[in-house]
Amino acid sequence: MDNHNVIRTVSALYSELSAGMLLYLGDIAAFVSDADVSIAASITEMAHEEKGCLQRLAELLDSLDATPGPPKVHADVAALPYNKVNILIPRLIKNKQHLLDRCKQAGQWVAGHAAATECISLVTNRHKEHLEKLSGLSQPQAT
Repeated sequence: MDNHNVIRTVSALYSELSAGMLLYLGDIAAFVSDADVSIAASITEMAHEEKGCLQRLAELLDSLDATPGPPKVHADVAALPYNKVNILIPRLIKNKQHLLDRCKQAGQWVAGHAAATECISLVTNRHKEHLEKLSGLSQPQAT
């Protein structure tokens, strides 16, 4: 795959991931009840890790003498921290599955470019981990 297509694919993935719902919930702990503090801590940790994924993609683009495309912005996520956590989790799972599918697709598109394949594989694995964590958070907690 030529560098132009790799850059286009990675830049598009960067833009898509930059609109992920978790990124908007990094400060959710300030908005949750005491009963949801541990869930908020998990969400905050995942948001931080997703910023790391974006950093990896930006570094890959930089190594290709390119810059990330503009982030997508979804107006419907601006008020996310004000929702109850039990309402957010299913939406986060749905969004995470969409982003994971995009990562897998991008990984297929950059096959043949070693650095891009490795980077996107790491990002894909992180999103898989987050989907599993979110799915675990959606399960009723035993008391």
